[in-house]
Amino acid sequence: MTFVAITAWLAAAQEPVARPTPVAAQKDVPPVFSVVPGGRGSPLSTAPRRGTPQLVWTGFQVTDSGSRVFVQTTAEVELKVENAKGGVTVTLHNCRVHMRNNSRMLDTRFFASPVERIAVHQRRRDIQLDIALREPAQSTPRQEAGPGGTHFWVIDFAPSDKVASGG
Repeated sequence: MTFVAITAWLAAAQEPVARPTPVAAQKDVPPVFSVVPGGRGSPLSTAPRRGTPQLVWTGFQVTDSGSRVFVQTTAEVELKVENAKGGVTVTLHNCRVHMRNNSRMLDTRFFASPVERIAVHQRRRDIQLDIALREPAQSTPRQEAGPGGTHFWVIDFAPSDKVASGG
């Protein structure tokens, strides 16, 4: 780079950067719905397909009482939760991963949560979620109806200090 080019580059770097208007302040922008249990969001652009249920979303939330791992499927599926060494294994029976991106690992180690990592694997006709825990935690699964005919399986994790104190 020449001296002139470096000077021009430095001058451009000093100019203020135009910041986008926050979504809440923009006009004629539909509200954004996040994919969470109890919410109205779904990554599906159309109604769920018939046939084998599909996993369309894997999510994580930090809650007041610990943390939450949830999955959204296109239809009701049977769930099995087992304690494993260093975590919990969750199996969604007769379910397929909707798209490859839905099988990416969620790295949650930087949150104040007993959940450290969530890995999603297709295992023949089932999906296996390997949930690694940094500390022992009690898991409580429950099912909820989702938007547009989808279903959520929600697994709440209470940290070991709340498990020991009973609340």
